[in-house]
Amino acid sequence: MPCTRPTTLQPDEPYLDTAEINGIAWKSPSQAFINAGWNTIENIDALPMPAYDLAKWERYAPSAHRDLGRPFLPLITARGCPNSCSYCVVHGRYRLHSIEYIDKLLRASTEMYDAAIRNIIVWDDTFTVPEGRCNRLAELFFQYGAGYTINTSTWFWSREQARILKDSGCEVVFFGVESCDPDVLKNFGRRTTPREIEKAFRIARDCEILTVGSVMVGTPYDTRETIERNVNYLIENIQPDLAFFSHFAATPGSACYRECVIKGVVPPYRDWLSRTDSEFCLTPPPYTPSANRGLSKNEIDELVNWAYRRFYTQTRMEMLYELSKGRSFLKGAISRIERAI
Repeated sequence: MPCTRPTTLQPDEPYLDTAEINGIAWKSPSQAFINAGWNTIENIDALPMPAYDLAKWERYAPSAHRDLGRPFLPLITARGCPNSCSYCVVHGRYRLHSIEYIDKLLRASTEMYDAAIRNIIVWDDTFTVPEGRCNRLAELFFQYGAGYTINTSTWFWSREQARILKDSGCEVVFFGVESCDPDVLKNFGRRTTPREIEKAFRIARDCEILTVGSVMVGTPYDTRETIERNVNYLIENIQPDLAFFSHFAATPGSACYRECVIKGVVPPYRDWLSRTDSEFCLTPPPYTPSANRGLSKNEIDELVNWAYRRFYTQTRMEMLYELSKGRSFLKGAISRIERAI
């Protein structure tokens, strides 16, 4: 029977039985279950303020490339994404918190810490949309004197906007490059080209904003040759300051997942929960199948490792050392990279 309780529990409410919670997938000792979906909350300002006071913040640290100082605040100002990339399930509805809600949240966080927030980590998938709202949030962050990091798409990025963000305290922009191959970008519904990606990174560099680029390895459209071309193009043309390479996964619910299931590239999601063989899995539980017919799990692992070694050469590390002279937070990132490679 569908759950009729509210989506948020009050402190004095008992825990719900897993079977009564809509919108989740779960597993019993013998069977996997996917519960009915949940109605989306359109006005996200109606959600309670995050209970930041319940977290033991001293136990946590930001990712090295986002560690601009302490105290820090992870922040989500919007839910969803205006893009419609076929590998993603986040798009569809783009719901925004009001500026007033974010201001109230920042004030509460400052009071909780009894100190000014030094580092705001904005986790929105596409922070720079809409542009007017983005600029108002940048002004708000500046009023609190905090540095901040953002994620966005290369096609929602302009020189004027980059300057506004830099002047207000933006230190790092994380771009989801995903691929440098025009055909792969088109197949995924990415509204950009390799040349436009180059331009976005160049604008950020000109404005002295640190750039991070992420690339997916082992997509359904990849071959060993396209992956190697991707990495080389990233290094020689796009030139991010930092790069992340990740195994591609056909996320259940995405258009890409449905296509992969129809073509028999991956099994239906229910079958994932009971598989444990290493060739099937790219990651620890929950187990994720490779979505590439031509490359095995081990070959994709090797290509991800090769990409990291290829990007973080001695020359690249020397450039990062130079950059870190004006950005002390980069020293932590460099230390972690050195241990990994």
